[in-house]
Amino acid sequence: MKTLVKLPYILGLSTLFVTSISCEEKKTAPQTKTVVKTGFKQFHNYKVKPLNDANLQRIKHWKEFKDLQEFLAVYNKISAREALDNALELKSLTKMAKDSNRIDALQTRAFKARINVFENEVLRLVDMTYIPAISSGEVNKQISAVVNTYNSMASKIEHTYKKQDLDKTVKLDSVFNRMQ
Repeated sequence: MKTLVKLPYILGLSTLFVTSISCEEKKTAPQTKTVVKTGFKQFHNYKVKPLNDANLQRIKHWKEFKDLQEFLAVYNKISAREALDNALELKSLTKMAKDSNRIDALQTRAFKARINVFENEVLRLVDMTYIPAISSGEVNKQISAVVNTYNSMASKIEHTYKKQDLDKTVKLDSVFNRMQ
């Protein structure tokens, strides 16, 4: 009779033992595939248009734009990997420059549209940092879009001040008064 009492006890322990062994995680190394992304370290040349000294002097109080311009100088020769690594800082500098514009000559809809488009292109570049399957070609295309929209913004600044200079040299009121 003593063996009958021990039998359920032994069966219970052996069931517990077998269950614990079967539920134990396998200690083998996980198999991971290493995805080698090609082209992310290859440098590409872009042409970031700097403002000329006269226009830099006119916007000297807009420090945030100057910081943005200095940061973008790195984009003259940059790899897709570096651009993605710098995207968050570029986003921050862009936002600060956009929010801090207090220059009367640049408070036009045309300039505001350009800075908004530039910010959107930067935000697209930032979004690419979260996409693991992104290709270097797509990143390089977006870098080109960022640089082109910045160049458009810089051109608008230069044209705005060229127009102001022209308006100062040509006295349109006196010309129209003589014609009447």
